[in-house]
Amino acid sequence: MQSRSRLLHIAQGALLMLACAGAGAATLGRYNIDPSRVSVSGISSGGAMAVQMHVAYSATFRGAAIFAGAAYNCAEGNLDYALTRCMNALSAAQIPVDGLAATTRQWAAMDLIDDPANLAASRVYLFSGTLDAVVHQPGMDAARDYYSRFMPAANIVYNNATPAGHGWISPMGPNPCAATQSPYVNDCGIDPEQTFFTQFYGTLKPKAAAALSGQFLPVDQSEFLNDRDPAAHSVDGNGWVYVPADCTKGKRCGLHVSFHGCNQGYSQVGDQFFRRTNLNEWADTNNTIVLYPQAVPTLTTAIVNGQGCWDWWGYDQASYAQRKGPQMLMTKRMVDRIMSRN
Repeated sequence: MQSRSRLLHIAQGALLMLACAGAGAATLGRYNIDPSRVSVSGISSGGAMAVQMHVAYSATFRGAAIFAGAAYNCAEGNLDYALTRCMNALSAAQIPVDGLAATTRQWAAMDLIDDPANLAASRVYLFSGTLDAVVHQPGMDAARDYYSRFMPAANIVYNNATPAGHGWISPMGPNPCAATQSPYVNDCGIDPEQTFFTQFYGTLKPKAAAALSGQFLPVDQSEFLNDRDPAAHSVDGNGWVYVPADCTKGKRCGLHVSFHGCNQGYSQVGDQFFRRTNLNEWADTNNTIVLYPQAVPTLTTAIVNGQGCWDWWGYDQASYAQRKGPQMLMTKRMVDRIMSRN
């Protein structure tokens, strides 16, 4: 997530690198997806985005894994809230969890999001490193407390004891556990991906130990926006998807969506996030497609998003956390396309 000074510093011209919309991208395919095996994850702003997708589309997503994210609608459309109480609270009591839960129910009654009653049968994995100085633990404590308003405590697994810095935790991470540095993928000697995939779906086959069977494919994200203008919404022209070989042959597969964090998209770190998540290795042998949507840095009169974060405070539109939020709807339409062979 972003600091105020970096958000407002227009001198970050180098961060304006945008991939050409749809350049070299394949048409996103249609696959035979088991609707009971659809889940989402994310880190930092991507963690907040994963919570938004999980709650707003709770009829679709059956599990969510959140690394250093935030409670649903924590920022309430306010950048100051995002930078203070959501990221730097001294205690979870500073975050109005009951009010956020009430808003969730109100929005559902207005048909702006799915019925949160769906969450009762869902599963959540939360991770907050003890050395994370970017998103302090009270913010993730509040995420736990928020989810507890809608699901049994037994459905929530919370790792808040690992001495990790700010990053996605993966045995394939190039960074030491305590680091907070690009590409924000840290090796802490544990395998959270095995933990949360098992939590969501039960016993797994061993992960791929050698070459993956499938392919990483770029997909045109502009196709899934109403205005077909990725730059207008601070998203890349292309997203990425990993498709195991068996899923291309009509086999029944699962689907997992994973959101990178700030300063972690393809335009900034190349494939370092989506090839090192450790998701693909588990997905490959357990017949699960992994979709990696992509955001980009944008500094314009309309959008200030200098670090390529996902919209979790309303930099694009006020509906950012609802089903009709442009980034949300783009991702859901990609999910629907992948699932449309059913």
